[in-house]
Amino acid sequence: MAKTIYSTKTTKTINKYGDIFKRVDDIEIPEILFHPTKTGTPELDNSFSEMGGVTPSCVTLVTGTPGAGKTTLMATMGARLQSPRPVVFLSYEMSDFQTKLTAKKIDGFEKMLIVSKEFHKGAEGKKAFLEFLNGPLTELNPSLVIVDSLQKMAGSMTGSYNNNQIWLTEAFTKFAKETFVPVNMIGHVSKDGTYKGPTTIKHEVDAHMHISIDKELGERVFSFSKNRFGGVADPYIFRITSHGVYIGEEWWMKAGNTDTVDMAKNAICEFKAISEKSQYVPFKAFQKMTKDVMRHLSTAYRSELLDKGVAKTADVKLTWKGTRAFCRPSAAQINFGQKFFKDLTDANRGRIGYKSEKEFISRNCQSKEDVALWVVFHEFAHLFQGRQKHVKSFFRFIEKTWNEQKAIFA
Repeated sequence: MAKTIYSTKTTKTINKYGDIFKRVDDIEIPEILFHPTKTGTPELDNSFSEMGGVTPSCVTLVTGTPGAGKTTLMATMGARLQSPRPVVFLSYEMSDFQTKLTAKKIDGFEKMLIVSKEFHKGAEGKKAFLEFLNGPLTELNPSLVIVDSLQKMAGSMTGSYNNNQIWLTEAFTKFAKETFVPVNMIGHVSKDGTYKGPTTIKHEVDAHMHISIDKELGERVFSFSKNRFGGVADPYIFRITSHGVYIGEEWWMKAGNTDTVDMAKNAICEFKAISEKSQYVPFKAFQKMTKDVMRHLSTAYRSELLDKGVAKTADVKLTWKGTRAFCRPSAAQINFGQKFFKDLTDANRGRIGYKSEKEFISRNCQSKEDVALWVVFHEFAHLFQGRQKHVKSFFRFIEKTWNEQKAIFA
């Protein structure tokens, strides 16, 4: 970058007031800031910074509705952090028993150091907590500090609840900037999305991640509304199961290496449960179901698809635009246009399908949900056969595939 040249007069003024004005060229940045710590999970790394990973000294406020998965996602992130230095988890929400249960479903959780001692309580709480931050915690030099939660800590301190949250945020920020240790502070919001505390905190931190449950999609979602270190603002899905936490594409990648029948069956059951409550087919729920069913079909017919040059779902591009459902086998693209399903109801489901296809749909589909699923099978058949002709032999092939996959409809 070329150095900016000012006039002689301007340069003299800048030099005269060097303690006030400074050139960008003269700003010195600690080298450590250019080396974020990665988790190995692309969705997390790309969200936390444009360099990929958690930037040293970054203070992030992590908010979410009750039960959205704030603690679990942060614990998973801490467990995945690729650093020889430990992660410290300030655990004031969970009991020791709950902590043990969490550890069972998160690989690497056992590496973290848990702090449950409440330094911050009592009349001398603030003083004792600062001594903890500036003493043992600074000496330990962890790779990340997770705070669970701001509200729980503030509520057990003397003084104003809101002022305590502000004080804690300032204390953690000062600690982070002086030690270059990133801090993730979990904060609660009410069911209507209102933050439980002073909203000014969101302006004080470097980044704000929000976690929620998409009711229509039936999925947990996280995204950043603010990030001074760049990063991707797109929302990402994550799932919490009894046997693990899956972020982004991990669920579908896992499915590629295991039996996908149960996954597809569950997806269809969830889709029907949501759709049956609505007059129309809810498109987000349809998208979720389609991804799982497509993963299953591509796995079930993997060898045949390999012969046709379509190796796995990752090679199939699913799009959701326009008014049509179509497949381009040569480009491995399948489109399910949202407007195609916009007015699909039980009353008018008979409008779907080509003239010679309607008898097949009528024979196999008893609801709008079945018809929507038939469309998925229809486009997969195009991908499988690599042709576009809508003749009876093609519709018989769809019906044959439909019957072969009856196990996922139960």
